[in-house]
Amino acid sequence: EAILDENSIEIRFLENIDDQVTFQVKDQLGNIIFQDVILTPNEQETYKIDLKGYRVGHYELLYIEEDMTLTGEFEIE
Repeated sequence: EAILDENSIEIRFLENIDDQVTFQVKDQLGNIIFQDVILTPNEQETYKIDLKGYRVGHYELLYIEEDMTLTGEFEIE
């Protein structure tokens, strides 16, 4: 579950994950502007991505597990 507020995206893990998780934020040109790998997400129930300093525009949030990628879109105005 991901929640967007004015300055951040908060991701809540709803179940234990046995493998590593990668988070990416891509701009509207497809450039990766943020990436982080979490090795033990089952021990961390929430993860926060700071959006301060991001320019106005359209972005994608990618949640990547070993065999699955989930993509969400958000806008900074």
